[in-house]
Order: sequence, then C-alpha cells, then structure tokens
Amino acid sequence: MRITVIIPVYNSEHYIGRAVESALQFEEVMEVLLIEDQSPDNALEVCHNLTEQYDRVKLFQHSDRGNHGAGASRNLGIENARGDFLAFLDSDDYYLPNRFDREKELFQNPEVDGVYGALGVEYYSEYAK
Repeated sequence: MRITVIIPVYNSEHYIGRAVESALQFEEVMEVLLIEDQSPDNALEVCHNLTEQYDRVKLFQHSDRGNHGAGASRNLGIENARGDFLAFLDSDDYYLPNRFDREKELFQNPEVDGVYGALGVEYYSEYAK
C-alpha cells in the first residue's frame, strides 16, 4: 500500500509542519504533496523548509502562482501523485496514529475501490487557562 497524501496549503504557516509530520509517521505514505496556493502568510517558506527537511515531501504551486482554492489545489496534487492510493489532509489538521488501520484491512478485498470515513474532532486553545 503506497499512499500519496495531498495537502492544499493556504494561510497555515503555524500548522503545516504538524500536518506534514503526522502524515510522515506512516511508512505507507510514500510522498506528501504540498500544494501552496498563494498564501498571504509565510507558508511558502515553511513549505520550502519542509521539503529540505524530509525527502518524501514535495512542493507544488499553480503554474501562474495564483490563488485557485482548495479544490483546484487538490486536483493539482492528484495530477502529480505517484502513489497507488490518495489521501487528503487539510493544512491545519493532522492524522492520528491509527489513520490508515482500517483502510489496510478494507483494501485487501479486491472489490473495494475506495473508502471514506468519519473523522475525529479535537478542540484546544493556546489561550485556555
């Protein structure tokens, strides 16, 4: 099972590192594609740093370097993906350690073409006392 994780990146310089590292914890993840979408913050520089730090992380931008939104950014990721399976992750979210456990079981059945599932929600605040 070789997985490509596609992450559209917009205005998430403070979160993208955690998102990427959560995807890289899985040996099944062969690549993480960051699609930087003309962020107004410092996300592009953070993405460049992540590609230098991790061999499995690759950075893409739209050909005109414009802002095209999450859907077009995911499509650009799909066009460049090399994995057997695709997984999507928002740049301000992260995967839990059991993220692909159920999928590994399901894809042993040759009749299964794709899966989707519920997600967990965790709330926190750096301002909570």
